[in-house]
Amino acid sequence: MTDEYLVGYEQILTEAASTGRRLTRDELDSRRVLGERAAEAGHGLRLLVSEHTWFEVEDPEEYDEDPWDFDEAELAFLAALRTRAAAWRVSWASNNVSRPEDDSSLLVWVTLVDEEHPLILGEWAVHFYGTHVQAGKVADQLFNLHESHKHGFFRASGTADELALRCADWFESLLSRPVVRAEWPAAAGAITTRWEFADTGEALLTSLDVPTDDTPPARRVLVRPWSAGHPLIPPPPSASASDATDSRR
Repeated sequence: MTDEYLVGYEQILTEAASTGRRLTRDELDSRRVLGERAAEAGHGLRLLVSEHTWFEVEDPEEYDEDPWDFDEAELAFLAALRTRAAAWRVSWASNNVSRPEDDSSLLVWVTLVDEEHPLILGEWAVHFYGTHVQAGKVADQLFNLHESHKHGFFRASGTADELALRCADWFESLLSRPVVRAEWPAAAGAITTRWEFADTGEALLTSLDVPTDDTPPARRVLVRPWSAGHPLIPPPPSASASDATDSRR
């Protein structure tokens, strides 16, 4: 894939992230023109751009809400995180920047989705507190975290740049993990489904009752990274039906 259609984009994002502002109309128009040229040249527009559009700050005033009051440390953390994320080579995932309900932290998170259904498979978040962070899988709608190493939870202290680097690497590692959808035929034409990380068999979400007798699924479909044709893949050596619990919802 060529980078000629992304010329200047990383610089624009880095500058915008340093202040927390959104891209200007001219900047968006310039990206759109290059995107159209990329499409005409046969390059997937979403693939080209998605690698460089992480943690964009939405403008609350568009929804008649008060503007963000990010402080200097929060802006520095966000700028460093976005700069690092611009170099990722992972499948895109929905991502957001906000604050929790109690305004106690800068909150950034990603959401893994099976776009074919579509269903939210899980969310992973970082709470930045100026001099330290907490990161892990989201446990509830208030963005409390599962404080378990099983779900990648960690605490760390340091400068904004150091913490942004640690969190960017954590997000990248998460987004690099393959996700599959395992399917078993059920009664009356229904399909029992379990979504899981393919590298460990860790269940993310289940639909209906997964067989408890170690019956292998009829098929396993690759969900992430997305691939045309949704190729079937073999199960991981450690996968078992006992893993099939939804750890969030």
